[in-house]
This record gives sequence, structure tokens and C-alpha cells, in this order.
Amino acid sequence: MIGYTTHEIEAGRPAIDAMQGVNFALQRLCEDDEHLVTQEIVRGLTFEELLGVLLVARDTIKETG
Repeated sequence: MIGYTTHEIEAGRPAIDAMQGVNFALQRLCEDDEHLVTQEIVRGLTFEELLGVLLVARDTIKETG
């Protein structure tokens, strides 16, 4: 991302647990009525792919507690 290094991006964390974060992101993405799931968010990453990763993350969080 412009203006940030990978280290700087990875250094910050929201003050919420993983499930809250994943559910928030999924909710916001599902509420979007401006984009197609096949559109790219950034080069090489579509909304559909991000949704899929978030769903896998949610399943993993549920399985591991």
C-alpha cells in the first residue's frame, strides 16, 4: 500500500478478536451493492476470493475455538 511498508501494516491490530473482525468484514462486503463479486479489489484479488478466504478463516476459528 502506498505510504506503508508491510512491516508497518502488520504491526497494527484492531482491539477486537478474530471472529469479530472476520464477521465485520464479511458483513460489510455482503452489504456492498456497488461491486460484482468478480471485480478486483486490487490487482489479482477479487471480492469473491476475499470472501472465500474470510469464510475459510471463520470456519477455522469456529473449529479451533
